[in-house]
Amino acid sequence: MTPINSNGQPPPEKRASGLTGRAILNAVKRRPFTLLGVALLAAGTGAAVWLFLPLPKATAATVFHVSAQAPSVLGQADGQANFVSYRASQIATIKRQRTLNNVIKVPAVENLAIVRKSPNPVAWLDHAIKIDAPANSEYMRVSLEGDDATESKIILEHLKTAYLADVDLRDNGAKWSRLQKLEETKRGYRSELEKFHKQIDTIAAALGTKDEATLMTFDSFLRDELRLAQRDLQNARENLELAKPTPKIGINSLDEEGAALTLPWDLGVVEIVPPLSPAELRAQIDAEIRQDAQLKQLAEAAASAKERLNKVKERYQEGERPPTVIKAEDDLKAAELRRDKHRDELGTTLAREVQKKHAQQEILRRAETRKQIRILEKRFALAKEKHDNILRKISQTNDYKIELSTIQFSIGQTEKLNQSLGETIERLKVELGAPSRVTCSEEPFIVTGIEGNRRLKYTVLAALAVFGIGFAGTIGLETRARRVTDTDDVTKALGVRLLGTVPAAGQESGKPGAPPPSLVEAIDATRTMLVHGTDEPDLRVLVVTSAVSGEGKTSLTGHLAISLARAGFRTLLVDGDLRSPTAHRVFDAPLAPGLCEILRGSTSVLEAVRPTGIPGLSALTAGQWTLATRHALVGDRWRETKDQLKAEFDFVVVDTSPLLLVSDTLLLAREADGVVVSVLMGVSQVALVDEAVTRLQAVRAKVTGVIANGVRHAAHAYTHGYGTVDPVEHTPAPAISASPVTTERE
Repeated sequence: MTPINSNGQPPPEKRASGLTGRAILNAVKRRPFTLLGVALLAAGTGAAVWLFLPLPKATAATVFHVSAQAPSVLGQADGQANFVSYRASQIATIKRQRTLNNVIKVPAVENLAIVRKSPNPVAWLDHAIKIDAPANSEYMRVSLEGDDATESKIILEHLKTAYLADVDLRDNGAKWSRLQKLEETKRGYRSELEKFHKQIDTIAAALGTKDEATLMTFDSFLRDELRLAQRDLQNARENLELAKPTPKIGINSLDEEGAALTLPWDLGVVEIVPPLSPAELRAQIDAEIRQDAQLKQLAEAAASAKERLNKVKERYQEGERPPTVIKAEDDLKAAELRRDKHRDELGTTLAREVQKKHAQQEILRRAETRKQIRILEKRFALAKEKHDNILRKISQTNDYKIELSTIQFSIGQTEKLNQSLGETIERLKVELGAPSRVTCSEEPFIVTGIEGNRRLKYTVLAALAVFGIGFAGTIGLETRARRVTDTDDVTKALGVRLLGTVPAAGQESGKPGAPPPSLVEAIDATRTMLVHGTDEPDLRVLVVTSAVSGEGKTSLTGHLAISLARAGFRTLLVDGDLRSPTAHRVFDAPLAPGLCEILRGSTSVLEAVRPTGIPGLSALTAGQWTLATRHALVGDRWRETKDQLKAEFDFVVVDTSPLLLVSDTLLLAREADGVVVSVLMGVSQVALVDEAVTRLQAVRAKVTGVIANGVRHAAHAYTHGYGTVDPVEHTPAPAISASPVTTERE
């Protein structure tokens, strides 16, 4: 069901305001002490990290460049795929025990204070060195942290020297060793090729041929014949396997779901045909049944009986079963019984016929299959015989064929390897003079700023993290219960029309005992919007409600009613807050008889409505609420009462209970000409007001708009020269507070 507003059109689309600067500012204003505590906690966390976490305070670093491709004087090098493994090996080389030992043994390093105080300098250096090698970068950053940046820089300078010397030795030494192994392997391949050619000459001499060309031509012809024979044999085998059925052969038997017939050419053998599955049997029976004319007539009779029953039930309320309904139900049951009985009898008759017909068709199909199988078996036997003959011919040359093929394959592989080795050897000889793949990009240096002081960095990060988490948590808690703080929240977050704003109490002072002029003008402006600024043609019964208590609806109802009366309209103020009424105390009138008694029918409208001290304004108190009142409210009594009140008054303003707390409000609102929702700035929660509006729209109540109470606007303070006449200056009236909140239950 699509909700509608007062003009019969869908409400404006809601726009999520999200986390705005105003929302953060309001959260800070509402929880200053919480945020102060978060700031103190963050400062304490930073101090604890600085004092108690044993982190170094100085850092020295150096940068090495590892080329993605090995330098080559030929312009060719190893591919990018080897770069990851090569870089990993360089990282391991830096932290290798031999490299670290060479650094520690240098006198300039051995006499450093940080080395002397360490019981195991090599293990300390291995743990202290940090290597940063990003995946998509050719640079490695080696850093060393400590309390003295100068000592760390000296150690890195000697580490750079030892590492680059080791890289040069490992790269060139590996190349010489690899060259020797490749040359030795190439000599071995040459010896193998000579041996293979001698074996071929021996086989050719034994067969009496000058060379192996004639022998290979004959072998190729036999292989072609064998491939054709294998293809024909495979096709015959596949056709035979596909044609073979899987019949069940046994004694002659006949049961309720199967049939057995004796083949005329296989005397004494009975082939059992499995019955149709229940689903297939049911499908064929249903197809036959759908063609039965008598069943169609019975089904149409049952449908007509059901239609007559539905028409009879429509004339009665739900739960009533008069004789006409009972007779229609009996007619329907009788028609359905005749239809179902005929369908069951017809299904029993057709089941046997369908199974027998299926068995006959299956037996004939299998007989035809056996004829085809006999033909395919003969074809298979001929193909197999031809295949065996070719195999016998091939077996005559089997002794030399396998050996010769193996030798030829080995010769081809060996020649390829030998050629590849020759190219690699020549390239490697030239590349022995290529430059190193690893170079020092930046000499060891001292890292300055917060990046070089890990203790300070962790202190700042810890403080910022604690403050950020605490601040985000505070903002998150406040945002989850986001309150209406601006008129934009009404139009954007709630998606409803803003009818007017009422200034906050205390923003302007008026005459003693009288509401401030700004409040009177704001109420009158809102009254004008209700009377002339809506598209509702007959907005006379107006319900004022709020999501929860404490949102200023009761005082707003009173001020609107007084404003309408002051404008010359016959106005009735109805206390629709039946559970917690207040109008009888404001107007010093008895609680009953009131609206509850009118709904129960124990009194009339004329007896319950009472005049007030304000000209043109009457009041209808709530009365004594009982469970019978609730039952009457659910029925049509409120609609009838509303029509009577509209006949007597120009406007009827109804104060109601908080909508999310009491369901009576929805019952009153759905029959009203318009509904106004009261919100209080800084108090009303957006989610609760949105839920209240959604409920009103769900019962198709005409939501006219929202009136914002407690709005603090600078324009309300500029009232010099624009004083208003006190609405109760000449006529005694009950005291209605200028504040939007008058009672604790609002």
